[in-house]
Amino acid sequence: MVIISEYDLNTIGESEYCCESHETCACPCCGGKLRYRDRRRRIKRSFGGTKCYLWLRRLICLECRRLHLELPDELVPRKHYSSEVIENVVDGVSTEEDESTEDYPCVDTMKRWKDWMEKSQVQIEGWLRSVGERLLGLGAELLSTGDALLQKLRERGAGWLGICMRVIYNTGGHLAPLSNAPVLPGVPGEP
Repeated sequence: MVIISEYDLNTIGESEYCCESHETCACPCCGGKLRYRDRRRRIKRSFGGTKCYLWLRRLICLECRRLHLELPDELVPRKHYSSEVIENVVDGVSTEEDESTEDYPCVDTMKRWKDWMEKSQVQIEGWLRSVGERLLGLGAELLSTGDALLQKLRERGAGWLGICMRVIYNTGGHLAPLSNAPVLPGVPGEP
């Protein structure tokens, strides 16, 4: 999966849009060149349950032959709701009591997003710092500071979730979905 920020959504039908990228992406796995293969339909939900469908390009790497979905940064991998909706819930801007949310997203979904973000904070922070050092050359001053980069992004306002997802996924990483499975004692990697 690659996440893009420069794109247009062109109307192709009632509540259907075609995502047209203005970016040239590299394979997040091997750095190889990506070529258009086909398109796939993806749902996007907004507050109040309104939904539309986006036609997204699937790209194939000419080196490692892996397929990658080209996802606009207004969507989050493995989530149906837009990143704006998820951001507002995680930041506490939208709550269960808001009339605009009513039943969409439901209370359980909002709780799941908050739990997912809380459990992913360390991983997100690690990716932001790693990319800052490797790609931006920020080095020791970045690693030695106690400032949370994720918190600084969130303080800048809307769009922080798309930036985080772009950094993580376009450098070959991913965030694990929140597991509902019970945690067994003694399982490696679990507290």
